[in-house]
Amino acid sequence: MARRTSLIIWSICLLCSISLFAVAFFSLLQCPATSMARLASAFISKEQMLSSELAKLYNEVDARGSKLFHEWSDEELFQRAVDMERKQMYIMEKHESRSRTRSKLALGFSLESELPSFSASPSPEASQASACKKGDGKVFRGRGMGKPKVAFMFLTRGQLPLLPLWNRFFYGYEDLYNIYVHLDPFRVGVFQHSNSGVFWGRLIPPGLTERGSPSLAAAMRRLLANALLDDPLNQYFAVFSESCIPLVSFPTVYDRVIASYRSFIEILKDEPTLEGRYASRGGESAMLPEVPFSAYRVGSQFFILTRNHALLVVSDSRIWNKFSTPCLDIHSCYIEEHYFPTLIDMEDGVCATRFTLTNVDWDVQSDIGHPRTYQEQEITQELIFSLRRNGTFLFARKFAGNCLEPLMRLSPILLEEEIIKF
Repeated sequence: MARRTSLIIWSICLLCSISLFAVAFFSLLQCPATSMARLASAFISKEQMLSSELAKLYNEVDARGSKLFHEWSDEELFQRAVDMERKQMYIMEKHESRSRTRSKLALGFSLESELPSFSASPSPEASQASACKKGDGKVFRGRGMGKPKVAFMFLTRGQLPLLPLWNRFFYGYEDLYNIYVHLDPFRVGVFQHSNSGVFWGRLIPPGLTERGSPSLAAAMRRLLANALLDDPLNQYFAVFSESCIPLVSFPTVYDRVIASYRSFIEILKDEPTLEGRYASRGGESAMLPEVPFSAYRVGSQFFILTRNHALLVVSDSRIWNKFSTPCLDIHSCYIEEHYFPTLIDMEDGVCATRFTLTNVDWDVQSDIGHPRTYQEQEITQELIFSLRRNGTFLFARKFAGNCLEPLMRLSPILLEEEIIKF
């Protein structure tokens, strides 16, 4: 009797459970907008949910600048840039390996393996050029991802007084460049959507900078890392200040830069100021053993680096640790003029032109340690032609903010609009 009673009670409980489950499941089906989302979340991984939320966030804000702001430290930013490049190279190498395998299977044999080679040995110069060409741009050129882009990186403390001229320079070539701006963190508000043009939404996480300290060079490294991580099509990385101007049209700049497999960076030695600057951190031993005086170089901080050299900069810590040491005399310590040419010359000097494309006049100094600053009354057609030096230079500095109006008047000549129509 007791066993029969227990069986009846158990059966009743089972029926009640089934009924409750049916009611709950039916209610769930009647409310797809919310309940189905809860059901789906139980089966979707956290990473997928996070990606979905990020995609939603990016769609709600300016698409051109949404991915530039982050909370990573410089070290994490640099590591992310390097890791991303390694991942792209790994994918590229797998793609090339599969392509070679398919080609061999299709042919069944290799003609090169059956025929003797009679090619002459290449000259040292040709070998160097080939090495630069082979290494640079391998990811996008091998995969046909699209046309290479030039990353224009602006290092400024405040507004860009010559911004309208740059907007005109960039107009019509949006698929061939990216812009990145490093600004004083207390001046971020100077960029307004109504007057920024193509510069809107292109600020990277800022940092304080001060001349004579490692902060300027650190900001340049930060610009490089952000540009590397932002777009794999960025293959050349050009640095400018708020006082720089273009001397020619965008097509002229693009064709000249893309045609080269080398970095346009000034690398000088045997300069009279080198010895004092080398010892400015408390003696010559401060730079040893990583950077002997024989390897110490100087050059303009306004350069254009290849992607390989940009990666070299952000992945470096050994040489940077020496240069980032504070100087005892800040007036003899311009890290941004020494770190980049020294590093590149030590690691890959054969793939650098050793000259800059930005014209600057040090013969007439407007202030101690600063080159000539051109003023409004000096802006003429003759000045523009002289600064170009028959095509040697593509950019120039320093130009005061009051030069904007005469430069805009000369823009048809400055930007070669009489030849190239937008």
